[in-house]
Amino acid sequence: MTENLEHQLAIQVNKNLEKMRILGYNPQYFKNMIRKYGERETIARLLDNPSTSGGQNRLMGLGRIDLSMEALVVENKKFHSLFTKKQLEQARKWLNDYGYKPKL
Repeated sequence: MTENLEHQLAIQVNKNLEKMRILGYNPQYFKNMIRKYGERETIARLLDNPSTSGGQNRLMGLGRIDLSMEALVVENKKFHSLFTKKQLEQARKWLNDYGYKPKL
C-alpha cells in the first residue's frame, strides 16, 4: 500500500514540476534532492526543516503556492499517512503563513 502511495505521490510531484517548468521555474535543488532521496523522503526532509526556502518564495511570487509540496501533501489526504503529524503541521503552518487556504 505504501509503495503505491509513494508512486502516486511521485507522479503528482512530477506533474507539479512540469507545471513549474512551463512557468519558467526550475527548482534544481528540489530536483537534485529527489534524485538522491526520492519524492517522499525529500518532502519529509524539507518539512523537518522549518526554514522558508527560495522555492517557496518563488512560487509565492508566481502566485502558484498550489504547486508547492506543502499544498500537495496537505490537500491530498491520501498522502497524509506518508508523513508524520509534525510534518503535516509544518506544511499547514507554512501555507497559513503565506495566506494560502488549502483546498480539502
